[in-house]
Amino acid sequence: MCDKSDVLLYLCTLLSSANQKVLLVDGTDTHKYSLYIGQLDRPLAITEFMKFHVASGFTSQKELEIHLRKEGVDQDKYDFVIYDIENATFCSIDTWNVATACTWNMDYGIWSFHKGTEWMNDWIQHNPALTELLFQRIYLLTVDCLLDHVFMDSCRGRWPVKMTNESIVIPWDEVDTTLKLATKHVRELRIKPLSRRYKRVLCRLIEQLTPLDQRQIKRALLQVERGNI
Repeated sequence: MCDKSDVLLYLCTLLSSANQKVLLVDGTDTHKYSLYIGQLDRPLAITEFMKFHVASGFTSQKELEIHLRKEGVDQDKYDFVIYDIENATFCSIDTWNVATACTWNMDYGIWSFHKGTEWMNDWIQHNPALTELLFQRIYLLTVDCLLDHVFMDSCRGRWPVKMTNESIVIPWDEVDTTLKLATKHVRELRIKPLSRRYKRVLCRLIEQLTPLDQRQIKRALLQVERGNI
């Protein structure tokens, strides 16, 4: 229920810089990634962006798989397939069950919390067998305030799935905001100017969600900052 596209684009860039083949699948209701990467003229496309691939314009995972078969592309060629999902029925139950990691992304806003809870309950109605699925919570666009993630975490009993005990909190400042806007307008991703706290959490997130170790991740970050991607 909040825009996580910048975080996912940064993650994909770092993973590809670590010599990983990455496919980012746009499962958003508005197919917004086609705008972010400059491919509005291609309704169904798998496009290279910043050394990784973005699949946008597809209404379901099944439609994506049909497209890949027609193009002669084996999805197994990718080391990581990352889904940004807003459509509750985009992925099959089998895909949810075999996922290496599932994350639940939200901010501190009451609208995000309320609509997110509605979405989660709607999603579980379509997939009642997935109530035992474990989600990692990620809080986006966070600033120091009285209603921080401690309060939000205390309300997690309203969600019909299991949540990890630890949450990831991604800090936010004016520089990060500027870069987020610039990325969408000029379609160029820059990581070096991000705040140190933001980059530190990005690296921690990759370490938690992937088999990559700290040395691989730090090397990838340095390559991206130097423009060697």
